[in-house]
Amino acid sequence: MIKDIQDLEWTLIQSGIAAREDLVGCSPEEIAALEQRYGVLPDSYRQILALIGHRAGQLVDRAEFWIYVDQIERIPERIQGFLDVVRAEGGEVPDIPPNAFFISARYGEFPHYVLTGGGPDSVVYVFNDDDEATAKAFDSVWDWVEAFVKDTQFFMALAVSRGLPVFRGRDVQH
Repeated sequence: MIKDIQDLEWTLIQSGIAAREDLVGCSPEEIAALEQRYGVLPDSYRQILALIGHRAGQLVDRAEFWIYVDQIERIPERIQGFLDVVRAEGGEVPDIPPNAFFISARYGEFPHYVLTGGGPDSVVYVFNDDDEATAKAFDSVWDWVEAFVKDTQFFMALAVSRGLPVFRGRDVQH
C-alpha cells in the first residue's frame, strides 16, 4: 500500500516501472506557479508532482492517461468546452467546484480532481462525462496514484506471462 512519497518511489523502482533516472518531477518553481494560478494543492499531490510531475518510466501510456503537468493543463480547457456545449443546449451545468484542480483524465475524459486549499491530502473526485455528475473516486491522492501503479504492475505481469518483452526502467527484459 502506498502511503507516502517514499513508498511510491520505492514501488516504482522495485517493480521495474521506472528506473531512478526515469523519475522526473516538477521543480519547486513549477509547483509554485501552478499554485499561484489554481490555489494551494494538497501536500500529497505536491509531493507526487515533485517526484513524477513530468514522467515516471512506464507508469502510464501518455496517450491514454493525462497525469503529467504538460497534460493536465489541457483538462480544464476540455471541461470548459464541454460545459459550454451543455449550456448552449440548455442543459443544467454539472456541479464542479470552483476550487477543483484536475489531476488526470483518460483520453481527455472522466477527469479526476482534488480540491485546492492545502492540507495534507485530499479526496479525489471524478467527473463522469456520460451522466454529467461528480463522485468520490478515491479516499486519498495516494490511493489514486496507487491505482496507476497496480494497473501497470498487472499489465507488466500479463506481458511476462505471455512471453512478451517488458520494459523495466530503461531496459527490455524477456
